[in-house]
Amino acid sequence: MTPDAAKDILLARRAELLGNLERIEDQLDDPMPKDWEDAASERQGTRC
Repeated sequence: MTPDAAKDILLARRAELLGNLERIEDQLDDPMPKDWEDAASERQGTRC
């Protein structure tokens, strides 16, 4: 494999990973559902 071919493969993988990262960041920026605290409490076995 030539250095240029390896570079092209790595750049393509980098673009794929950056796309995944941007999608995850967008999901984290979404507003939390109103009942998120209740759901978290139920998973922990406690209620407020």
